[in-house]
Amino acid sequence: MTCRVVIGDDVDELRELLCFAVEAEGDMVVVGQAADGREVLQLVEDEHPDVLLLDLSMPGMDGFEVLQALRTNGEDVGVVILSAHTSAAMSGRALEQGADRYIEKGTRGAAIRQVLRDVAREHQPV
Repeated sequence: MTCRVVIGDDVDELRELLCFAVEAEGDMVVVGQAADGREVLQLVEDEHPDVLLLDLSMPGMDGFEVLQALRTNGEDVGVVILSAHTSAAMSGRALEQGADRYIEKGTRGAAIRQVLRDVAREHQPV
């Protein structure tokens, strides 16, 4: 099974690099990418990805607002926060609001892929 991923980050170059990293081994495909939170929500609704790789700092609607909207709407998509914020308070808040994992920007591609696989597997119907 191919894992379907949406990437939400406001930095174009980083999204491009993340696409390469995510798709490097052929078992995952990026089905959409967005630079702001509203676009992310629309992509999740349209594409029904297995996992969303989401930055917290985005214009218009930040990652926390996206996360809250997803969970309020009952979207059963795995959410992995990829953020430059390293504080335990930020990661704790994201996890409390429904994120499945929190990883820091700068994490190696192989580790990101493994987290995405793990979260996708956790969200598969039994």
